[in-house]
Amino acid sequence: MTDTLQPGDTGWLLYDGNCTLCLQVVKQFKPVWSRVPLQAEALQANWVKERLGLTSPEDEPVLLSTMRVLSTTGVVYEGASAILYILRRFWWGKPLARIGAFPWMKRLLEFCYQWVAKRRHCSGASVCSIQNKIE
Repeated sequence: MTDTLQPGDTGWLLYDGNCTLCLQVVKQFKPVWSRVPLQAEALQANWVKERLGLTSPEDEPVLLSTMRVLSTTGVVYEGASAILYILRRFWWGKPLARIGAFPWMKRLLEFCYQWVAKRRHCSGASVCSIQNKIE
């Protein structure tokens, strides 16, 4: 992996490799995001940690807190911004991405993304309710 991506190179969809929900989403939507083009890689990969500057064990909560897209130009998008980046690559997604770019909508999308991200390890309602009470 080179430090500087060249325009036209493949970008990267970066996800938590220990998250069942993340793995399912990556697998299910591969026909969509592979046309961007993006390759998928776990956030736990050494080159990803180095590229993001999150190599120490103390960085792991930050590293795994959100999915990211490393664009072909080397820009890193996180959370809802990463989803909007992917949407902008499709004719049918461009209108959605434009709506998502409004500040109020972006805040709403980020809130929804974070709500799901915080609960992505839940395997059932009882586990989720216990986890939410602990937080």
